[in-house]
Amino acid sequence: MSNSARFPKTIEELNNHFNIAIPYITNPINKTRLGITDAKLKIVTDFKVSFDANKQLYNDKTTKTSIVNSNNVTLINALETELKSIYNNIPYSSLTAIDRETLLIFKPLHDNAIPVADYSPNILVEKSGYLLMNLAF
Repeated sequence: MSNSARFPKTIEELNNHFNIAIPYITNPINKTRLGITDAKLKIVTDFKVSFDANKQLYNDKTTKTSIVNSNNVTLINALETELKSIYNNIPYSSLTAIDRETLLIFKPLHDNAIPVADYSPNILVEKSGYLLMNLAF
């Protein structure tokens, strides 16, 4: 099952998270240990550069327009999508406590999407008719 990441909601908190998480995963030791590809990192770092440039326009009241707002939302969504893609490819067993804290990755709720029964169910026929049968479990 994939790792679940919780991203901050405000732009400032997101910016702080991106400023911590992206250098953390681009660190050669962490990149190798977590199995992150150079292609994925390039996409994320390119989006981060664009996000930082747009953030300056977004923070300046004289240059903040609807286009800048739209670009900001688009870049945030792109960064979150790419980071989730990276996080989903990291085996949970290879994450340390520091990784989980830094990247805001939390353990999946279930290891298996469908729980496997270790017993046979009791099935009773409640009513039987023509082409119809009501079963009780």
